[in-house]
Amino acid sequence: MRNIILIALIGITFTCKAQNPIISIHDKNAEITTDSYLKDINNDLDKFVGTWLYTNGTTSLTIKFEKKEQVYNDDWYEDLLVGEYKYIENGVQKVNTLIDFDNTDDLDSVYDHSLLGNYTILKKEFPGCSNCSLLEKRVRIYFEDPNPNLSYLVGTMYMGLRHISEFGVADKMQIDFAKKGSSIIPVGAPQEPNLPFGRYVLIKQ
Repeated sequence: MRNIILIALIGITFTCKAQNPIISIHDKNAEITTDSYLKDINNDLDKFVGTWLYTNGTTSLTIKFEKKEQVYNDDWYEDLLVGEYKYIENGVQKVNTLIDFDNTDDLDSVYDHSLLGNYTILKKEFPGCSNCSLLEKRVRIYFEDPNPNLSYLVGTMYMGLRHISEFGVADKMQIDFAKKGSSIIPVGAPQEPNLPFGRYVLIKQ
């Protein structure tokens, strides 16, 4: 019995150490130290979990998001919003990564998802939101196009997610998609990924 108690105490001690200190994802002034836990304390990421759809004639954008908790990135733990997407333009499928949403065997880690992030932003922070209130919190996520020929755009593309909830109406997600930072674009190469930059309003399915 004593051995069992000792093992339990060791396990509790390790767990506490592995997630200490706990820092809110909204706290931008906190020092993130080794083994800190960047936590979605108010469950703000939960608002974006699920399947979302944008349609405009024969053009559509489908996005699926999931929340991952206590993900370890070799330095600290964090709660993350991860997702995949499918974009069809004028009836032609341009890109589809949805297979990686449930079937993650082809992914080396959670960080290999096409959509990934937890950083909260306000109205004027990149990418800006002209119709947001001053203190409204959004989430900025990293975007990746799976086409290896567009590798020069990796690390420069971000989405600002805004959750819109109206009484009696299905929830909406506004996306402001833009490029930040510089990249060397080969002569004649596309200036943007298969999903064009811009604003999209998706309805929760």
